[in-house]
Amino acid sequence: MDNTKTIPKQLIMNQQSSFPKGTHITSNDGDITLSAALRATNLKKARKAGVKGVILVWKGASDSKVKEQYQPFTTDYAGVPALWVNESEGKKVIKAAKAHQKGKITLIATRKRVKTKSFYVTIPGKNKKESIIINTHTDGVNAIEENGAIALLAMMRYLKDQKPNKTLVFAFVTGHFRLPVFKGTSQATSTWLKDNPQVWDGKGKHLKAVAAITAEHLGSMEWKDNKNGKFSPTGKIQTEYTYVGNQTMNEIWMKAVKNRKLTRTVTLRGHNGFEFGESQPLFNEKIPVIGLIPMPDYLTTSSKNLEMDKFSVNLMHQQISSLLKATLTIDQLSSKQLKGQSYSYFIGR
Repeated sequence: MDNTKTIPKQLIMNQQSSFPKGTHITSNDGDITLSAALRATNLKKARKAGVKGVILVWKGASDSKVKEQYQPFTTDYAGVPALWVNESEGKKVIKAAKAHQKGKITLIATRKRVKTKSFYVTIPGKNKKESIIINTHTDGVNAIEENGAIALLAMMRYLKDQKPNKTLVFAFVTGHFRLPVFKGTSQATSTWLKDNPQVWDGKGKHLKAVAAITAEHLGSMEWKDNKNGKFSPTGKIQTEYTYVGNQTMNEIWMKAVKNRKLTRTVTLRGHNGFEFGESQPLFNEKIPVIGLIPMPDYLTTSSKNLEMDKFSVNLMHQQISSLLKATLTIDQLSSKQLKGQSYSYFIGR
């Protein structure tokens, strides 16, 4: 599993703006997740070929970076047991295989079918026809992957006393780490939208969603492999990738982050069918979005400390403040000022 051979970011991202000046897309952000997802189909091929078990050896990533990674979460069980090993241990496995030595793999796992629920909460607005969707996912493997719900609760606590113009719909969506269950859909929010047309599609007496805000992975600090091959902090906050559904949303977000002490923002347009995170289903429905989705390299690490050593509550507080500013600004705009946007194609910036 050569982690250095990921597809060029210009094919899946298209940068719109940045703050502070000179901030740009970091080429290897989320590389482990992308590498695993792109090669996950090989397991199905292995099963068809009669393979009884697979050992996947990481290459181009430190042992500490790949430790306890939960990968891939974008596919269902392929019917063949698979084991990830780091590059150091992998060299031993490859050496033994070349020498035709025998080995035994025992993989113990429990599979259960359980039901989980999505739910939403509304703060009624003066305008009984329009809504703003504010969403996140409620499942994840560590404290940063799964903290969007905390952000939404903080926003609700503040906004419930603001008497908004538009009805605010806070969606807590299950299934982000079980995407194969949602057959052929982009993200878990697509199922929530299908199940709850009354708060967004504008048909009949239904509310019409004129904008949306997505909050994921707040408070994440940047960790990278250093020159000595050790996964360690860089001292920077993680790049704040934020999808914006149109130029108006882009301007709103840039103003919302401008006066913060901790900022490293890059705004993106959905590109070549890619928009990472739970803002994508909203974007696909032509709802103008602001989708905050930092993508640290440890986002899918299932560790005992839940990656709390890489979390900044101060940063999360500032990010929530920006999300609140954006929400209040959008709430004052007319639906004519808020128009959806389609994907861009070919080579992005």
